[in-house]
Amino acid sequence: MSIIYEWDAEEWDLECDGSIKDIHHNHHNSATGMLKEIEQFKSTCHHPVVVRDEFDAHECLQDRQWAYITTDEGGVLHLPEFFKDGLDMLGAKVPQRLHKELAMAQKK
Repeated sequence: MSIIYEWDAEEWDLECDGSIKDIHHNHHNSATGMLKEIEQFKSTCHHPVVVRDEFDAHECLQDRQWAYITTDEGGVLHLPEFFKDGLDMLGAKVPQRLHKELAMAQKK
């Protein structure tokens, strides 16, 4: 089993009622890359997220979870404590190294 974390900048296409019609992903290997893309496209609606993919021994995807990044009143980005699955149920804990990476990327 292996677990891979990906920093993504999602762009959502919304229906008139606000529901998500389509999601476009731009994968990044680091928080810095994701933040640079979001900064470049400020005028569009990007949603920063860390995706957690779990693969079996045959490299088949077994589980996918998401940790959507929020912004506090001071404009600082934060990861949640836990990932969520496709049913919005709590999943794995977000590793501290990802919290630290996001904090460091914002200082650059």
